[in-house]
Amino acid sequence: IDVIATPNSICPGELVQLNVNIIQGGIPPYTIYNSNGLVVVPPVNISPTGSGLQWIYVEDGCGSTAHDSVYITVNGLPQANFVSDTTQGCEPLTVAFTPMNPQLGQTYYWNFDDASYNQVSYDINPIHQFSQDGIYDVSLTVTNASGCSTTYTHNQMINVYPNPNASFITDPISVSIVK
Repeated sequence: IDVIATPNSICPGELVQLNVNIIQGGIPPYTIYNSNGLVVVPPVNISPTGSGLQWIYVEDGCGSTAHDSVYITVNGLPQANFVSDTTQGCEPLTVAFTPMNPQLGQTYYWNFDDASYNQVSYDINPIHQFSQDGIYDVSLTVTNASGCSTTYTHNQMINVYPNPNASFITDPISVSIVK
């Protein structure tokens, strides 16, 4: 028996397909079992929660058994938490963002939720100007070197106030300086 995993390296929650090749020996019918002793029909789709060996057992018509295993790597997810140097102010508001756990080999995708021409950034530490008043959600998606991604959205993170509108009315309308 030969077990082949496709793929053999995944992100959490992804599927792996185990293909079973019965190379020689025994007589049919063949009954195939997984590591838990459950009968399975190839190809076997699994979603392992951690790295380790995945075993497949085959029993032939005479009751003889054979087994093989394949190692599956479950890569970790990156962290996507972040902070900003300010969260509120008058328009236009310039804000610097910093991921809390940057790592070599990671890529960053920021979304500032303000429908501006530069609403997104691929910088590690972007500086963004919010030109209109409003309350904005900010999202960061981090992808590690293994291709695993995590997205974190800080809801209502940025509050941009409108600029004050100063105006006045004179009373009386006509003014004179008389001593």
